[in-house]
This record gives sequence, C-alpha cells and structure tokens, in this order.
Amino acid sequence: MKTIAKHTPTQSRTIRLASVPFLNAKLLTTRLDRIPIQYINPKDCLKALLLDQVDCALIPSINLAYYPLAVIPSSCIASQGYIGSVLLFSQCDLPYIHTIAVDNRSTTSIALLKILCQEVFHIDPLFIPFDHKNSIDPNTDATLLIGDDALWMDSSNFQVFDLGHIWQEWIHLPFVYAVWAVNQTHSPAGIYDILEKSKNFEKDTVDQICQAYPDNQQEKALYYLTQQVSYDFGGRQIQGLTAFFEYAKKHQIIECKPE
Repeated sequence: MKTIAKHTPTQSRTIRLASVPFLNAKLLTTRLDRIPIQYINPKDCLKALLLDQVDCALIPSINLAYYPLAVIPSSCIASQGYIGSVLLFSQCDLPYIHTIAVDNRSTTSIALLKILCQEVFHIDPLFIPFDHKNSIDPNTDATLLIGDDALWMDSSNFQVFDLGHIWQEWIHLPFVYAVWAVNQTHSPAGIYDILEKSKNFEKDTVDQICQAYPDNQQEKALYYLTQQVSYDFGGRQIQGLTAFFEYAKKHQIIECKPE
C-alpha cells in the first residue's frame, strides 16, 4: 500500500483534518488546538476526504482497497488482541446465528466480521444494516457494534465476541481498524510531522481524558486506552493489513489488494 514520506516541506496553509469522536482516537489529536478538525463517524471521514472537504482523515482501513489513497504512517487505530470496541453481541450460540445487524458506520468492522464468519465461525449469516446507535437490534440473532457504543454496552444478557481477539488468535498479527490517509494526487506537505507531533500518550493526558467520563467508567476507559488500543503503525501492522486484504479479496469483499 502507498504511504507518504515521513518528512516533507512545511505546509503554508492550515491543514484540515477529520477524525472520529470515539474514545480510541482522542490521544491522536490532543495537540492540534490550532488545526480545524471535524469529528464525524468513520464513513463520513472517508466522504469528507474524497470530496476534498478535508486534507487528511482517519478512515476505515478497508477503503485503501477501494480508493486512490495513501497512508500517513504516523499512527493508526489497531489492536494486538482484545480491542473492547468492535464487538458482536449474540443472543444465541454461534452456530445458530442466521442474521446479524451491523453498525454500518465502519466498513472495516463489517468486512472483518464477514471474514471471521466464513473462516473461523463457519457460518453464513445475513447482514442487515442497523442505524440505531447504542442499542441492540432485537429482531436479529446478533448485532455488531463499534466504538464507544460497543465499549459501554451492557453485555450481561449476551454472548460477546471481541473481533480483535478472534483475529489475533487466528492470524497471530495485529488488526488495523483505521489509518490516517490522504488523496494520492494531492497530499498536504508536512502532514506526517503534524500528526506525529499531535499524538500525546503521556499519563497526565490519558488521566485527563478518562476523568471526563462518569466515575463508574473511568477505570474501564483507562484500561481501554492503555491496554487494548494500539497506535503503532509498523511492520507487523502492515503485515496484519496485508493479511486482511488477502482474505477480503478471497471473499470478494474487495476486487484487488491495494498496491
């Protein structure tokens, strides 16, 4: 897949960014006070980038196979096991899942679930778009939720399957859910340096973000940010992405792997 050089000349005009409003992305933009950022759902991040409404966006990784985009290798949203925020909530045992309501804000999570259904679960359910945030579809056997909706969902009445954990147990590689991307034809100068400087994983910053949540959620938020979400974008993450694209092609989710 195409990536942008890490160090490029400084941009003269203000760069426009789009990111997601989920907890997992907050540490990537804490130092971008003077740069305009749209906080929108993953699908809309992609749309804004394609329409040239922003210069760089945090997009679902599957879209690298659909559009002429390039990755900014400063960071990503990934997992090396349990992720806690890409979850399948099932009302029955896996072999009896015939219908799944899918949160259609992230095409990557849906693609991952389709692959796991075929390769690991050995089921072939019907996928039904489901737009109701922060809820489970009572009319299907299972529901896929992502982001904060999945993280804070009460799971007491469901069997819960963490897709990041299942992928890692199967492939033994990280899974990359989202990447910073630009259009290949006009990537903004200096974007890597800006995104690299914007990351802030210092303990005080993490604590401050977690303390913005209710008392009964702070411990889980801290564990999520420090133990479950992975932000590195290196060789193993690229290997994980490559494996994802290979299986997506095998199951006709994409036509070809990105170069």
